[in-house]
Amino acid sequence: MGDMAVTSDGYLLASVVFGYDVEAGVYRSEDGVTWTRLAEPGEGIFGAYALLAEAGAGTHAFAGTLSHIYRLSEGTDEWVEMEEGFERAPSPSAFAQTDAGIFAAGSYQEYGTRGIYLLGENPELWAETGGEGLPIGDNNRLRVLTAMSNGTLLGVANGGTYQSEDGGATWELSGLGTVRAIAFAVTSTGTVVAGASGGRVYRSEDEETWMLTATLAGYITDVAAGPDETLYAGMVGTFEGGVGGVSRSFDDGRTWTSTSLNGTNVNAIIVDTDGAVYASVDGYEGDLSEGVYRSDDAGQTWTLTGLEERVSDLIVDASDAVFAASGSVYRSSDGGQTWTLANDGLEERSVSVLFIDRAGYLWAGTNQGAYRSAAPLPVSGEIEPEGALAFALAPAYPNPAASSMRIPFALSEAGPVTLTVHDVLGRRVATLVDAVLPAGEQEVMWDAAGAASGVYIVTLRAGGRTAARRIAVAR
Repeated sequence: MGDMAVTSDGYLLASVVFGYDVEAGVYRSEDGVTWTRLAEPGEGIFGAYALLAEAGAGTHAFAGTLSHIYRLSEGTDEWVEMEEGFERAPSPSAFAQTDAGIFAAGSYQEYGTRGIYLLGENPELWAETGGEGLPIGDNNRLRVLTAMSNGTLLGVANGGTYQSEDGGATWELSGLGTVRAIAFAVTSTGTVVAGASGGRVYRSEDEETWMLTATLAGYITDVAAGPDETLYAGMVGTFEGGVGGVSRSFDDGRTWTSTSLNGTNVNAIIVDTDGAVYASVDGYEGDLSEGVYRSDDAGQTWTLTGLEERVSDLIVDASDAVFAASGSVYRSSDGGQTWTLANDGLEERSVSVLFIDRAGYLWAGTNQGAYRSAAPLPVSGEIEPEGALAFALAPAYPNPAASSMRIPFALSEAGPVTLTVHDVLGRRVATLVDAVLPAGEQEVMWDAAGAASGVYIVTLRAGGRTAARRIAVAR
């Protein structure tokens, strides 16, 4: 039995989802003893999981199935599928953003879709982009999605790694061909690295041609880029003898070595702007407890953080706050020592994937659709103690900028200074200052002509202190 409802004229409605002695469908009864099966609501639909009857004369009953909503007009036995004004959110496995908008790879849990959706002006409305050239069917839907700096979308289905240069409308096999990529990362030099099935690692310096550079001992689940050409790959063990764990590269992905986090299953891996590495361990293999681990020495040693749960995805924002998807969303702003639940509005939903868009909003992919944070994530800054010499990152101007902007700042003492620009995914876009400067007021110019339109974070670090501001490029 799926659900029951009573219509305004006193009829009982009952849905049978899976029947043994009774055929699945929606039934109606006047007395609760004898029942009549109504017309099937759509070809291939076996029953409704929810029924609702409006109050009042001349109204309707509604039936909700796995993928559709149907309406039964009073006095008839025919169900009509509701289409106009009804939008369904995909259950995303990945997000990506280009100048065309935010895309989600996922499914409506129905066959005949290609699994690529574009967000409309309303953050609750998604529309399938067309996806011509992608394989059709629930089992072939896109499971991995990423955006290149030139605006090209890369998506992965069972048939290989596909690319789209027109906002998801048409697709063709990319330079990776039938290789099924699992995760992508962009290094500090701009090289794109793909971790693929079979433990294979590919590199591309032009976002079009790819070269196989290594084969790791495990099934790659995630890759992440750190500063100074460092890369990390998270892996799980395989039946063929792959050991899993975390491997690292110090030369842009050309050569790899194992870290001390070895022989375990790693679901996700990220690197913050200071180079600290976070890896989620599921605890099914090896001697380590499940949870999020942190390394401050490029993977030589690892420490279990305060989150001892199985985590499917990790993401870090420009202020180095770390977010973890563990069914619920957790946040840490102290390097993983403590975690707080950041799950308002996501109750009774299972969160499996996280994404930060150009405007700084956090997105959560759940089993009941895509959700966005109510406000952009905050950007860290420092309040100068009373009486102290000035340490400040002043507002940039013009902001937003079309080609270049000036960024003023002040130092309380002479010493090493870095001033960097990152996108909202934490990827370094530019290093504006990396030098020893005197105390006092300073100003630098950022040539943003080659940067894509969007939101960026400029971060000042000096004397063990940090300040950051949000800036934007608009054309």
